[in-house]
Order: sequence, then structure tokens, then C-alpha cells
Amino acid sequence: MRRALQRLRLPQLSSWAFDLLVAVAIAGIDLYGAYDEATNPVQGDPTLKLPPVPTWAYALVVAAGLVLVLRRRWPLATFVAVTALTLTYTVLGYDDGAPLLAVAVSLYALSTCVTPRTTWICLGIAVVLTEAAAAIFGPFGLTGGPGTVIPWEMVAGVGAGFAVANRRAYVAQIKERAEQAEKTREDEARRRVDAERLRIARELHDVVAHSMATVNVQAGVAVHLLREQPEQVTTAVDAMEAVRTTSKEALRELRGILNLLRSTDDEEPTAPVPRLAQLDDLVAASARAGLPTSVAVTGQPRELPPAVDLAAYRVVQESLTNTLRHAGPAQARVQLTYGPDQLVVEVSDDGRAVPTGGLVTGRGAGTAGDVKTYGGNGLLGMRERAEAAGGSFQAGPGESGGFVVRAVLPYGTTPQPAPREPATAKAN
Repeated sequence: MRRALQRLRLPQLSSWAFDLLVAVAIAGIDLYGAYDEATNPVQGDPTLKLPPVPTWAYALVVAAGLVLVLRRRWPLATFVAVTALTLTYTVLGYDDGAPLLAVAVSLYALSTCVTPRTTWICLGIAVVLTEAAAAIFGPFGLTGGPGTVIPWEMVAGVGAGFAVANRRAYVAQIKERAEQAEKTREDEARRRVDAERLRIARELHDVVAHSMATVNVQAGVAVHLLREQPEQVTTAVDAMEAVRTTSKEALRELRGILNLLRSTDDEEPTAPVPRLAQLDDLVAASARAGLPTSVAVTGQPRELPPAVDLAAYRVVQESLTNTLRHAGPAQARVQLTYGPDQLVVEVSDDGRAVPTGGLVTGRGAGTAGDVKTYGGNGLLGMRERAEAAGGSFQAGPGESGGFVVRAVLPYGTTPQPAPREPATAKAN
């Protein structure tokens, strides 16, 4: 039934067709009114004889109506043309009561397209000219016939135009606000998606990079021992056991991340988040992988906000991973300094100074501008974590050799909430 009604629905008129239809209708009304005024006796004074209107004079009335087809394209020019044609008809001495409808319509169109100041000026000109022409040349003078209704007819046209213009402006404003709100929602959704993608990439990098670096080193040790020193089978077995343990932990963390991705937004993660309390396990794992690591704590340790605790742990983890991968034979040192307002995490080594990778830019601790640091995605991820916790990050070659990573993490409210990590309580 609905489809049948849709097939019967009339097609919508185009803008030009609608304007032409209105112009023809106004021309027809004006022509009928002018003819009726010229041929019927004057009400109240049957003895008053109006001058006959020749056929060519009716062409002025029709032309004034047809010109309205251009009222939306050129409203001011249309008003001038319609007013001129109507005044010409009036100056010839004919009753212009009906033809004045075209002038009122042109004022209506004008008031919907131009400024109110221009409209009021045109209204004043039209009233003065038509009233003067009616008073001087019209058959009824200033106080008779259409002379008494000319101002009200034209003011009515302008008033209707202002009402329509205000309505259009109101609708356009509502539409603009709706579009802006929709754009804002889309931008916010896109920002959230980008932030979540970055967070997932950072977590995957932290888990996979550290675990794979450990696996690579231990597997290399096992292969070397089995090839060059077959008698060191026990050591090679220990190395492979470390590979098995590390890979198992990595798989467990990856499963946690995948489970989090499958969960809904309303579900809270149940797996514990890595914390500095697990630093000893992390250092022990690095030592087993061939990187002797010492830890020094300055100040009074305190309970840290989740975002700060997680960021500190990940900075240490990624720093040790980079040292294990790039520094060669080296020793690492982790320094945690608990200040009154912030935690300073510093990881240094005595190996090669510059890891492989490109350049990144980070906010240096205690500096007023950007400073250059070295490295690839790992250092970039550490910088992002520090900034997400409201802190700063700096990395580069140490003064006495090696490489130094330094993150300053304030205890206060952080700009972003702590990431929802599915990492397990046990570090690699």
C-alpha cells in the first residue's frame, strides 16, 4: 500500500518551476483585478466613470506579475522592475488597486533576501512613489480608492517576509548546531578509537618486545653453548628453561590483552596491572637473560596512583629491554627517587650509548622546550606513558657513557585515567 501511494505522489517542483508558477498566478490575479476595476461600476459612486484601459496597458500588469519569477535570484532588481511597471500603469490614470499586489510580493521576496535596512528603504520608496502617483494621476486621488490601503498592503508584505526570513535563519541555526554536534561526536569517537589503538599498540609492544628480547638472548646462549661448549649442557638447559618460562608468561599476557579486547566497555578487567611492587621479579628476569641489574631507592616509598605506578613499571621494563637488545655486554642500574610531589625513574647502563632506530622528540624533565631523544617505538611509547601520567620524559647518551632514560611522574591528578591493562601480576 505504501509503495502504491509513493508511486501516486506528485513529483516535487524545481525551484524555477515553482517561481514561474507563483509569477503566473500573481500575473493572473492582477490581470483579473485590473480588468474588474476598469469595467465594473465604482461602488458608492455609480456615476464615476473610470477611463477605459486599452489592451496594451494590461500588458504592464501582466509583465509586473511575470517579472516575479526572478524574485529570488535578483530580488532588488525585481522590486525595481515591478515598481516601475506598476507606477507606469498608475501614471496613465488607471486604478492600480489590484496591480499593487505584485509590488507587495516583490517586497516580501526582498525582505527574505537582503538586510532589514535595505528592505525598509525600499518600502519607504515604494510607499512614497505609489501614494504620490495615486494622488496625482489616479482616478480617486490620495484619500480614495487604493490610496488608503497602499501602505498597509506593502507593510504586510514586508512583515511576512521578515517572519519567513527569521524562521529560515532559526531552522538554519538548528541545522548547523546539529551538524556541529554530529561532527563533534564523530571527532570524539575518532579520537577515542585512535587513543585506544595507540594504547593497545603500546601494550603489545611492551609485552612482546621484552619477552622476545629475553627469548632471543637466552636462545642465543643455548645455541652457543650447545655448539661451542657441549659440556655446558646444564647451562644450556637453564637457558632454554628461561625461554620456556618467558614465552609462557608472554602468552599469558597476550591472552589477557585479547580477552580485554573481546570484553564490552562496561566490563572491568579482572587481571592485576603490573606495578613497581613487582620490580624485583622484573630485575631477576633481566639478570637471567644476561643483564645484571641493580636497584636503588631514594626517599620514602609511598602508594602511587595506578597510572603513575603502571607508567613507572613500563618505563623500567622497556628500558631494560632496550639495554638487553642494543647495549651489548652491559650492566644496568634502576634508580627510583621518591620526592614530595613526584617520582623520578632513571634507568642507566654502561653499554653502547645510542640504540638503533630513528629520532624522536620528547619533553625533557625540567626544561621549557622540546629536547631530542633517541630510539624508535619503545622510547616513543615511554614518552607517551610519561605524558599520559602528567609527567615528562628524557632519554639520551649518559655523560660517562652508556644510555640514560629518565621519567618524571607527578603524584597528583593525571590528565588521563590509568590504562586498562590485562597484564598478569608476575613480570617477565
